[in-house]
Amino acid sequence: MKKSNNNKEFSGIQIIGIGDNTVDGFKEYFPEDIILSVCGHDSGDHNEEDIHKSIDCDSKTTFIITDLGGEHSIDVATLIARKCKEVGKVSIGIATLPFAFEGATKYEQALCEAHELLRNTDAAFFLNNQSLLESNREMSVSEALKKRDLILCQIIKGINEVE
Repeated sequence: MKKSNNNKEFSGIQIIGIGDNTVDGFKEYFPEDIILSVCGHDSGDHNEEDIHKSIDCDSKTTFIITDLGGEHSIDVATLIARKCKEVGKVSIGIATLPFAFEGATKYEQALCEAHELLRNTDAAFFLNNQSLLESNREMSVSEALKKRDLILCQIIKGINEVE
């Protein structure tokens, strides 16, 4: 699962997307060799050893990208963040909160998971999917998801430029 990073603009970072949809949205913005999908959101079969092996020890910063409110995404994000701490890497969580139509229960679960992400990473950023729709009322859900991916990528690029 380990990939080398040959792109100088993004050398020293690793992006781990939890869930195939997360990674797919990033492919047009970043070189493929820094993107890694650990497992699908709703798959409870994540293997801690495989997750630990996926951490690229050559990079100094790992961005952990996930949607909150799913079945297992926070479990995987927490495992990744803990492994990063073990090997002395900076971990930055970047997560999205659910749309309102996904239900109050899922949103409340996502808020609890946000606290978990904050406790386990060196820094965390959150984007509320519902806010995207409310601030762009003419936007469809699929357009909002594309805009979300762009915003998340801009966050990563901005942080990487500061380092």
